[in-house]
Amino acid sequence: LKRPTANHAHAHQHNNWHITQAKPVKGKRVLVIGGGMAGCHSAFALAARGFNVTLAEAKTLAAGGSGNAQGIVYATLSHTTGPFADFNLAAFLFACSFYRQHNLFAQTGVLDLFSAAELIAPIAERFEGNPHWVMPVDAAQASSLAGVPIEWPALFYQCAGWLNPHELCRQLSAHSNINRLELTPITELKYEHTTWHTDFGAFDQVIIAAAQECVQFDSAQAIKIKAIRGQVTAVKATSNLNCVVCGDGYIAPAQDQLMHTGATFNPKSSSLAILPADQAVNLANAARLSPAFTQLQPVSDRAGLRCVTPDYLPIV
Repeated sequence: LKRPTANHAHAHQHNNWHITQAKPVKGKRVLVIGGGMAGCHSAFALAARGFNVTLAEAKTLAAGGSGNAQGIVYATLSHTTGPFADFNLAAFLFACSFYRQHNLFAQTGVLDLFSAAELIAPIAERFEGNPHWVMPVDAAQASSLAGVPIEWPALFYQCAGWLNPHELCRQLSAHSNINRLELTPITELKYEHTTWHTDFGAFDQVIIAAAQECVQFDSAQAIKIKAIRGQVTAVKATSNLNCVVCGDGYIAPAQDQLMHTGATFNPKSSSLAILPADQAVNLANAARLSPAFTQLQPVSDRAGLRCVTPDYLPIV
């Protein structure tokens, strides 16, 4: 992004800022390790720019932290401004636009039942001119939007919604510039003479998107990350829920006669065992969202691990 010099200002009186278009890249070989949402997004972004991408997944696509049946797309926006708040807003709007353009998105909207009700007014004031991003609603309006009784005021993110992470990964990795390899673990990764050497060939660049498994590589052992256990519960669809409802937990509209609610948050465990206590937490949190969810019938559960950095920002 650059601005013309004074000598050229007269030629650009009505458009003084210009975005330089990236030049197409050909011949560059990139290996992406990990077939979850992070890896598939990275592979797609590079493939769209002309890179030759190999996507290697040790198991199957979206088998790890990206393996839930429904992923909620929304952001907790801030009533203040600053680098983190601005980044969060930009990422949210980009994600909604990207998923909508690629038909990967159920744009149902998301109702956020704030536990800190005093934040609703300042957030609503900040985004007053953009109700399609977020707007305040009272309990009656929230109930109308959700299709189930809601007893509290909320923020409604109109452009948000949910998606199927596995389908997302499948579609992103189907790009013609991507060689998708499932059941292909990468165990060797060495950098020599400007080239990355692996047990599957040589590459110009490597992206490790393997969550907590990235520390198996010597070049990534200095990265500080941690795994946080979470469990999601699938329940029989018993109501005509129109949109995602979030509070202490979340519940999403029906997909294949099932609604999904969760997720627990346990930074002290990396177990993938299904815990009855975690299911009970999910059902209790869902019941607090609406009286319509007090008698949910659980069908199955899934446990996974979130991989996070100390400041929750990406590592490049």
